[in-house]
Amino acid sequence: MKFLELIGQEPAIGLIKNSIARNRLAHAYLFAGPAGVGKKTCAQIMARTLNCMAGEAEPCDACRSCTKEFHPDIHLIKPKGASLRIEQIRELQNSVAYKPYEGKWKIYILEDADKLTEAAANSLLKTLEEPPPVTVFILITSKIEKALSTIRSRCQQINFSPIGEEKILGFLERHYPDAEIEKRELAATLAEGSIGRAASFLEDEDAFGRVEEIREIYRIIGQDDLAPFTIAEKWKERREELGDFFQILTLLYRQSLWQNIEGTKEKLASINSALVAIGKTEAALARNANVQLALEQLLLTLAKEREENA
Repeated sequence: MKFLELIGQEPAIGLIKNSIARNRLAHAYLFAGPAGVGKKTCAQIMARTLNCMAGEAEPCDACRSCTKEFHPDIHLIKPKGASLRIEQIRELQNSVAYKPYEGKWKIYILEDADKLTEAAANSLLKTLEEPPPVTVFILITSKIEKALSTIRSRCQQINFSPIGEEKILGFLERHYPDAEIEKRELAATLAEGSIGRAASFLEDEDAFGRVEEIREIYRIIGQDDLAPFTIAEKWKERREELGDFFQILTLLYRQSLWQNIEGTKEKLASINSALVAIGKTEAALARNANVQLALEQLLLTLAKEREENA
């Protein structure tokens, strides 16, 4: 795969290719942006480019280096469990002491760099402050605010943007031609700028059933006094699906907002209040609030807003 095959990240790719072409590489990069927009893929392409025998700003995909499935000088480091640990960084530090095995560069790609433990981050910082020769570190994060500021200051940050819905839809049309048009369009909408999320949605056999279920919840809000309690009781056991619950419910209220854009101020304020309530509930659950109580309160709030502005 080449840089030109990445979708919607032209500014980031331009910076990377320019630094390679001018031989002005930073010793460490921080690829930051939403999940599923191509950061890891871009890091892997960059690593292959640096060791490509053609010596251009794109990998040739034909030389001995490019065609290796596992290159001895390209290291991908992933979190163990919930974090990147000190022992992983120590192993990295032992490795960087040696020259490249067969390539021109040694490249270390650290996935989810925001998950570095404090000890691991401080240990890595020492290496970044005194970088070894012919070595490039690429740190990847979708939560830049959680990355240690001292780590960030030692890296050249390259930002990756959410991908436009039309470009995601084009990708899905090319790669999932057998999927129903309605499903591709819905996946592109729910992806929130992430090709990875859109693809995962299409590949999840249960995803569209959840969408219809949440559409029905949205429809009956305010029509059944017991619904908030029965819905909350059901969803408290489905915590791993709550991300979809909030995302789809938010999408439905946003669609309602656009449909009522010329409506009364009270109607628009009511929809906006509903969106705020959804966001607050999602944030509360991220802080380990009681799922059933939080959902009951949310659904009661949404029902009240709808009844008052019917």
